[in-house]
Amino acid sequence: MSATQRNESRFAAITNAAGPGTYDVIAAVAGKSIVVVNLNFTLTGTTPTALFQDTTPTALSGAFGVATAFAMHGSRMDPLMSTAKGAGLQMVLTGTSAQVRGCITYYLEDGQ
Repeated sequence: MSATQRNESRFAAITNAAGPGTYDVIAAVAGKSIVVVNLNFTLTGTTPTALFQDTTPTALSGAFGVATAFAMHGSRMDPLMSTAKGAGLQMVLTGTSAQVRGCITYYLEDGQ
């Protein structure tokens, strides 16, 4: 049985987000939704904010405006967010000199 069939946990690093813009965090997988269960990141800069959306683009979170380490934990029964079927996960970063580093734990499931 493949990892996709078993919905194994996967990890994505956020390492290249510096300056305002939209960043691809997890690439789309045909026929699958990305289900985020843990989110850990550090956001720095002048009045930085970050929000997550899928590539349709549909907002999946509100804006995070923390300027320190931040963590959110869900579970498979109560995930933090999920993309539409076949959509990737993006982060929208705003603020002067905004930078973010962190990681996401997620799994793939058959689209909704």
